[in-house]
This record gives sequence, C-alpha cells and structure tokens, in this order.
Amino acid sequence: MTDSTEEWYTDLRLRYQFDDLLAGGIEDSWDRCSSIWRERGRIEDKPFGVRHSRYAPWWGKYLAQEFASKFYADCSFLIGFVDSRDEFEQLAAIELLGYMAPHFNLLPVELEALTNPLPNALQREIESDWISRDLPICSVATYVEALSKL
Repeated sequence: MTDSTEEWYTDLRLRYQFDDLLAGGIEDSWDRCSSIWRERGRIEDKPFGVRHSRYAPWWGKYLAQEFASKFYADCSFLIGFVDSRDEFEQLAAIELLGYMAPHFNLLPVELEALTNPLPNALQREIESDWISRDLPICSVATYVEALSKL
C-alpha cells in the first residue's frame, strides 16, 4: 500500500470503529457485524459477472475482509450457519468463508466436507460469469477452494 492508501484505510478503520466491532471472539464480532451486513442484504456488493471500470467497495466489505483475516482459524463457527434457514446468515457465512480462503495454506478438513450446494443467488452469479462459469464450483467446499487459489 502507498502512504496515501494506508492513511485512507486507517481513517476508514477508525471512522467505522473496526477495532470495536471486531473486539473479542468470533461470536461477539459476528453479532455486531452481521447486523451491519444485514442492512444491505449481503456482504458482497460486486457479484460475480459484474465488471466496472472503477469500483470502490462499501465499508462493510472491508469490515468483512478484516473479520476474515482475524478469525480465519475459527472458521468452524461459520460452518454452523451454512445450513441456516435464514438466507442472509447462510450467504454471509459462505461469503466470509470465501474471504478466509486465501489465509489457508491447506483447506481445513471441515471445509472440504461442505458438500452443501451454494445458495441459488450465488450459483446463478457464478454461472453467469464468463470467468467463473467453467470452474467446477457446485458446493460450498468447491467455492472456498476456488477462491483460495485466486
């Protein structure tokens, strides 16, 4: 990061109180952060298949990336939400697992075992994207594995 980028990101973290939102363990942080993400309906604001010449993520996506960076070792907590009947919780957990993917040297066994199909909205995005549609992404495990290689 350049100095100006670092200053901007530090300002973003302070303005939106990332440290307070991510204080404590994953359960407490999930409770605080999920209410923020729920306001938008999901974390990801740039779905697969959407291309922009300029793109600036909303601050909640940065918060999710910080969440993933801090709690990737606790990914098993999110696995419990993959089967949630709450569509938001299910999609948020899968998106966070995707953000955690680059932090894994090897995919944890409990993630490899997630043969659950992706939520319809996410599966449609992947299938409509000319870059990802040919990848064998058909389950939560294959989604996280594909993102771990990016």
